[in-house]
Amino acid sequence: MKKLLSYTFFLFFFLLLFPRLSFAQEEIILFWGENCPYCHTVRDKISAEKLSEKINIVEIEVQKEKENISLFKEKVSQCNINPERAGIPLLFVDKKCYKGVNSIMEKLKGMIEESEEEIEAIEEINLLKGKANTEKMIVIVFIFLVLTLLFGYYRQDSKKGEKKRRGGKKIAMVFFLLSPLIFTSKAYAICPLCTVAVGAGVGVSRSLGIDDVIVGLWIGGLLVSSSMWLFEWLKGKKVVKKESKKWLALGVAILMYALVLVPLKFTGIIGHPFNTMMGIDKVVFGIVLGSIVFFSAGKLHFYLKRLNREKVYIPYQKVILPVGALWLTTIILYLIVYY
Repeated sequence: MKKLLSYTFFLFFFLLLFPRLSFAQEEIILFWGENCPYCHTVRDKISAEKLSEKINIVEIEVQKEKENISLFKEKVSQCNINPERAGIPLLFVDKKCYKGVNSIMEKLKGMIEESEEEIEAIEEINLLKGKANTEKMIVIVFIFLVLTLLFGYYRQDSKKGEKKRRGGKKIAMVFFLLSPLIFTSKAYAICPLCTVAVGAGVGVSRSLGIDDVIVGLWIGGLLVSSSMWLFEWLKGKKVVKKESKKWLALGVAILMYALVLVPLKFTGIIGHPFNTMMGIDKVVFGIVLGSIVFFSAGKLHFYLKRLNREKVYIPYQKVILPVGALWLTTIILYLIVYY
């Protein structure tokens, strides 16, 4: 149980460290006075045109608030203006000063236009980067699925000694444990260590520009995988009574989802009003879709196994079906998002 808790805390530590896009912003200070009519004109114009909603303008009063005079003189001096001759309203931007209503408003509007153009350029770059990295992710998962299948058939057909077969099992175990570190944000975890590695990889996928709905898709698979593992672990410890299995499974699932969704909400990763698909937050939409896809593919595995007298049709069927289902869904989302 201690190991499980350690893995869980480790996972959410990385979830809280999702890379988040940040931009360096120039220092914008508007010095004004309560008894200055032109100051009120500037402030009214800024409010009417909602400029403060687009750029961060710090307004500092210097007539009644005497303690702000020293800051005013300091900033004016940086503009090579004699503080004794400086007047208000005055706009300070990156060691440059702008005086008068028209000059101040022209500068602020120009900054907003430049900011909007910069944001559009950054969004275009991120879109292209995300598209390219999503394509790489799709190819890598496909290679993983093919190699897993080939390795399974190789093991089935192998006629080597028991010692070598044991060695093959060790190689397979190492391969599955390390695979999440290679394939960023692929939630095909089969064990707690895998799920931790995938959780760390999800953060990286954001920095790669991969769309949140695709990231959420794999988080959903991760949560179903983790919930199933924990439930099976508890069953193995014989702490689950037959009549309470359904309730325990439900409780485990609620716990897993809450431990992920609540931190994502508090850190602002979930809840942005413009980061939506079909009116639903992209991360949440992806998680719900990924959970349904992963769980349904798992059910399909057990259904096919029953049809085949408790034997699998293909090697590692339990892994390939859920991961393959997420892979196919990723392709569909890729076409929707980028085309």
